[in-house]
Amino acid sequence: MKEYGELRLEAERQNLAYRPNLAEEMRNLLEGIEALGQFPVFRLEHGDPDAEIRRILQRIGEDLEADRIYISEAAVDGKVTRTYEWCREGVQPHEKLWHGVSEGAYGPEWFSAFRRGNGYIIRDTKAYAERDAALSKDLCAEGIRSKMVFPLQIQGRYIGFLGFDNPPEKVMGLAAAVFIVAAKLLSIVLLERNYLSRLEAAKRVDPLTGLRSFSSFTAALDRRAETIVSGEEKTAWDVVYFNIADFKIFNMQHSLGEGDDLLRDMAHAMREIVGSEDVTRYMGDHFYALVEHDRAVSVVKALHQRMKDWPGYQIDVHAGIYTLTAEDQRPGVAIDRAKIAGDMARSDFTHYYRYYDAEMETRLTQNDYLTTHLDDAIAQGWVQPYYQPIVQTQTGKISHFEALARWIDPDGGMVLNPADFLPMLEANHLLYKVDTAILRQACAAMAGQLAAGAPCLPVSINLSTLDFEQENLHTLINDIIDQAGVPRQLISFELRESAMGREHIELGQHIRQFHDDGYQVWLDNFGSGYNSLQGLHNYDFDQLKIDMLFLRHHTDKTEEIIDNIIDMAQKLGIGTMAEGVDTQEQYDYLCDHGCRYIQGYYISKPLPGDLTLSLIQEMAAQDGLLLPKL
Repeated sequence: MKEYGELRLEAERQNLAYRPNLAEEMRNLLEGIEALGQFPVFRLEHGDPDAEIRRILQRIGEDLEADRIYISEAAVDGKVTRTYEWCREGVQPHEKLWHGVSEGAYGPEWFSAFRRGNGYIIRDTKAYAERDAALSKDLCAEGIRSKMVFPLQIQGRYIGFLGFDNPPEKVMGLAAAVFIVAAKLLSIVLLERNYLSRLEAAKRVDPLTGLRSFSSFTAALDRRAETIVSGEEKTAWDVVYFNIADFKIFNMQHSLGEGDDLLRDMAHAMREIVGSEDVTRYMGDHFYALVEHDRAVSVVKALHQRMKDWPGYQIDVHAGIYTLTAEDQRPGVAIDRAKIAGDMARSDFTHYYRYYDAEMETRLTQNDYLTTHLDDAIAQGWVQPYYQPIVQTQTGKISHFEALARWIDPDGGMVLNPADFLPMLEANHLLYKVDTAILRQACAAMAGQLAAGAPCLPVSINLSTLDFEQENLHTLINDIIDQAGVPRQLISFELRESAMGREHIELGQHIRQFHDDGYQVWLDNFGSGYNSLQGLHNYDFDQLKIDMLFLRHHTDKTEEIIDNIIDMAQKLGIGTMAEGVDTQEQYDYLCDHGCRYIQGYYISKPLPGDLTLSLIQEMAAQDGLLLPKL
């Protein structure tokens, strides 16, 4: 038997078929190698993937009775980039020795075999001296009497190799049978590890800007707050909120691609000026940073000036600053207060930044009231849908309604608009309760119309990021609609822009599920915040809604941009709808340029349920409804 050489795996497979006692040999061998037989337990579902891979190697190494077993991953150029290793007690680890080793630097014949999809075996390292005296000497000096190495491949692509030092003779006798299996299984493990690593990276990093993710930032802020509360931290720290003025308008007047470039430049400038990784983008053009108190103002001024000098356009950045105190035990409070200060600066034409102060407590008091009374408000019907009609431009008839949340204050009778309570509820992870309540009430109203034989038009429901964090989202939605007896074709879902900029919600999978369940999915506020063009590329929307804020700031480019959006949507087979249409001039322009649906105060303001029913009856009498075919 040859003491060393290439192990041609395909030939070994064929030769094994002619071994009369192969089944018995394999059964006896595999009885002692439980790790390979129990491979399903190696799914990397929990904990540190790297630690799990080392655990797998330990089990295989112990079962095979080898001195050392290792996986060395290789880059495209063949150099080893990472090694996982298990060693029997008393055996010297070699994990670090492999890092950066190239194909030709150590066992060049091995790597040549790997490229052909074959392994390499050295049964006697002393005898190997006749082939490579230097390597034989090194192996013997390291106590390696025999060695086996096998390529790791994924879809025919070489990604590294699996090695065994001093395996017992019973293993070497069935080298191909055992290690073909082991190499394939461990290749799958690495593939799963790479997937989990990318998933974890997405949780840590904002995919658009490369900044720290918002969840990672709040975790760091929480740790900093703990040191302040405990008295360990002697340095004062500020949470600083940044916002780009009129970012929606910038997107429309220039392009969505330039908007993304602006966000990336803003992120790069923030990281450079802040001088640390404690910088994040929450969503859209909303950024936060954790900065030493005595540097906060200088950081704000430097960033403001840097963006003012942005090539070809003066970018106006507003900021809010909040100083952490020993009373700040929740990062959400500090983040909210910094944003409150930033919003105050945005409405103040004399300052582009503001510190949070006690005068802003009114807003917080209102937020606290809404948070603590939300469940009662839903139960008592204080939170209810108002319906805004949507008109099909071809016929001029009402074709849909959008259900918009309103909070009717029971004391003063005041109607709170969405901007007065929805952002706060979203920041406190409570908005999903409102969305569910609006869906439930809308379905109840539609069921009443259907039961009475009255006309019933489709209704669109808004969903936020928080809705997608519910494990039973689709079951909950289907149960509400089906129990009400409303045909699913009468319900559409509008996805707020925040859902497209958040990590780990698998938006594409949710959209496919909505379609499979019989619903349409609309993209709300097209062109604002997160990269909407990327959304059209990645996700299958049925309608996109253009926010007519852009036509209120008319430039020479505005009409061309609107025309291009409508034309692009038509070519993609996506319907177009304009919201926020307030004038006949806007209405006529959109009709003339092929926009299919229009919504806004020019048609009607949002109406409570009773007035909506009156409007339906009135328009039905005038043949003003475009009723769906049920």
